[in-house]
Amino acid sequence: MASKKFTAKEIKLLKLFNRIFKGTTDYQTFTKKLEDYGFDVLEDELLKLYRLFLNNYRGDGEYELTEKVDRGIGKLANLIRKIIKKDYESEREMDDILNSPEISGEFFYRNRNNFVEFDTKGIKLHMDHDDWKKYFSGLSDEDEWFYNMATSYYGYNEEVDNDELNYMERGFPDELREKISILADMVGDLNISTRIKTDGLEDGEFKDFLKLNFPDQANRIYEDYLSDYGYALGKSRSKGVTDCYEEEAKYQGSGSADIFIPWKDLLKMVITNPMVNTISDLKDIQINGEDIDLQNCWYESYPSNEEMTDTYNQFEKHIDNLIDGIEDGEIENTKEIFDIINRLGFEKDRDGFKKTSESGIKIVINKISPEKNELEIIVEYPKGTQPSKWGDEWMKRTIKATDLGTWLNSLPLDRQVESFRKKLHNILKESNLKK
Repeated sequence: MASKKFTAKEIKLLKLFNRIFKGTTDYQTFTKKLEDYGFDVLEDELLKLYRLFLNNYRGDGEYELTEKVDRGIGKLANLIRKIIKKDYESEREMDDILNSPEISGEFFYRNRNNFVEFDTKGIKLHMDHDDWKKYFSGLSDEDEWFYNMATSYYGYNEEVDNDELNYMERGFPDELREKISILADMVGDLNISTRIKTDGLEDGEFKDFLKLNFPDQANRIYEDYLSDYGYALGKSRSKGVTDCYEEEAKYQGSGSADIFIPWKDLLKMVITNPMVNTISDLKDIQINGEDIDLQNCWYESYPSNEEMTDTYNQFEKHIDNLIDGIEDGEIENTKEIFDIINRLGFEKDRDGFKKTSESGIKIVINKISPEKNELEIIVEYPKGTQPSKWGDEWMKRTIKATDLGTWLNSLPLDRQVESFRKKLHNILKESNLKK
């Protein structure tokens, strides 16, 4: 709609807008600047002023010379105004008008997948998922992956690295820690028994405790924990992503590819974007923005202790089974084996149990098999001192745990090394005398 001339008040305002903005601007900047200048007008009036400025902008500011003033806001805006004022006969009438080609536009007109629906509070846009993603979601291709994983009907299990086993006891509840303490007492590990109750273990120490004392059961416990934790982590991250999207995306609907826009918001979109003349044109203005970041929401989400309840309950069942297995005789108690190892002067570390002789020979017990009453032992010699019949700097063998003391005493390890050293010393001494 065009009229011949601006009013004196309009010319004054438009000249002021020229000085403030030095050109046309977006609606958000327009309103913010006017607020800074102390303008206090109703939004509906502000929208009219913005569109008047947008439709008739003159770089020279000579608005007195404008012959025809464009005050039009288009059929769609006028229709929305009528709806807001409830100036219509029936909802069916409005639904038919909204789905007419001149109002809905090509993208939504008579499209089996994409269509509009009237609601007294706003407009509902229904569309194909790919179209929603491209035009209305506000998601990049990368962020869409996180959104799809988070909203998948089947859920998502996050793949968890084995390193997580090094920290698994950190969130254990007190009841579970108490049971682990009982289990540690049963195998004679007073160190773990005491410190597990105070959360004082080093990273990986509890994992090593299970592997050392229960080698036949440990791998199954590890696998179940990683699987259960992966499920809890995936569930937490999915919730983190959906919460982020609900917070960041202003316009959403009841389904993943639905959009609901209140009438007043839609009116603002139409008036402040001259290119929006039909509902289909909304796809060109990215109403939810283009920078919704879901990747950080995904990787910054971790399950709370409450969300880990099922994981901890399952882990507690494993501990109960170990305790019951020892009490019922189904799992050999390693306490007697550890008593032998400790009595013979071995010291425990992350790799197992170690003992070093006076001549530098290292004996490492790196695997204990309680069911077989066996120890896997590695013997390491100082470089250049190993017995020639073995040929290597180390040897590995398996012996009965109850034979450990006898085996240590019967092998002339230190005597062989000392004899070698004496021979070497005499050879060097004779060589020096000859010189």
